[in-house]
Amino acid sequence: YTACNCASGYTWSGSSCVASCSDTSCKVGHVLYSDGTCCKDVLSNKTAIGVVVKENELVMSRTYDGIMWGSSSQDVSGVTNYTREIDVKSDYNGIKNTLSIISAYSDATISNNAAKYCNSYSTSGTNVGQWYLPASGELYSYVSGNYSIIEPVFASLGYSLSIVPIWSSSEYNTGHAWRIGLSSGSLDTQGKTNGESIICLLPINVNNGVATPCGSEYQYSCTGTGESGSGTSCGGMYTRCTCASGSWDSASGTCKFVQNCPVGYIYYSDKTCSSSYNSSKTAIGIVVKDNELVMSLSTKNMTWASSYVDVSGVTNYASSTSAKTDYNGKANTLAIVSAYPSDITSDNAAIYCNSYSTAETSAGQWYLPAAGETYGYIYANNTILEATFGSLGLDFPSTYFWSSSEYSSYGAWSVSSDDGGMSNGTKGNDGISVSCLLDISS
Repeated sequence: YTACNCASGYTWSGSSCVASCSDTSCKVGHVLYSDGTCCKDVLSNKTAIGVVVKENELVMSRTYDGIMWGSSSQDVSGVTNYTREIDVKSDYNGIKNTLSIISAYSDATISNNAAKYCNSYSTSGTNVGQWYLPASGELYSYVSGNYSIIEPVFASLGYSLSIVPIWSSSEYNTGHAWRIGLSSGSLDTQGKTNGESIICLLPINVNNGVATPCGSEYQYSCTGTGESGSGTSCGGMYTRCTCASGSWDSASGTCKFVQNCPVGYIYYSDKTCSSSYNSSKTAIGIVVKDNELVMSLSTKNMTWASSYVDVSGVTNYASSTSAKTDYNGKANTLAIVSAYPSDITSDNAAIYCNSYSTAETSAGQWYLPAAGETYGYIYANNTILEATFGSLGLDFPSTYFWSSSEYSSYGAWSVSSDDGGMSNGTKGNDGISVSCLLDISS
């Protein structure tokens, strides 16, 4: 015969009857094939490249084992540090994270950098640069959230989903990143140089039943505060975001709230500033660096830490002159939090600031300033700050403030708000004040 008749559920293809597709939509749990079609069924005459985990938008690869997050400890610029599980679940910026990690680890290979592995991944029908390492929110919502649906599909394709935790592209601090158990949805952190399993995601656009991979320019989830999607999307991502206030900054991929906030102005929870107190608003701090940094209204005495540890990632400064060059308060704070996992907020200044929150700010946004920041922004503006604190009915403490700059394993630097004097006292001194800083530039 020139062709054969096929039973129900089969169609003639080439030289044989093959299983036909009962549902060609790209729903969760359906298979994406290399020709761009999706099908509910596993078809032997096509090449499967992944399984849909978000309808018409995201496709998941099989798992790959034993890959580092990064070959060394460093704080990746452009990737937010999340210190709490509840917060990291809001990170859907996997594409942006992936590109930032690759840039930070420029010499990485695919065996020691999970982000580069996914960025270098390709299949029949897809190219290098189209897949990415998903963020924690994406893994939690789309992969773990649909685990019972997608796991048997992978099994039918001959693959088993890894039961061990897998890397996300979300960062915890300089030395650790977040990982998730796919079947349980449990999130924890692990050292970046540890070998873990990974999966990669492919963003797609479905048109007339054919799925096309999205370009890397679609990298913003637009789920941040004051952000919404702008223009057309692909795979649920946008090329830029619309800002409720401020303007979109393409360099950082965030909304910039540029406003008139000079030193000494009161900063409110609605992200506005004024030179005098407005009782109809909630004041949360005082500006100590024009349009960039805000000092908390709350000050309290506590120790720098409960024990003596030489904190990895924090430079030891042997003199007050050299300590004044340290403006790395954000990175210092996260490194200290990591080095003292058993400390609580009442005996660790960095943990106190990292846990600090106010109306419309959350834990993880504030930090313990470095010596250069404490000296250059708090002491240097003490006269202005004292007047503004007074207008709020508060006293500006004439005292020493802890910085996040380290002197040695047993000592850290503090700065006098009165005369700028600096002391390298023991970390266990509980008579030194703490004030936290908030970056309002983004």
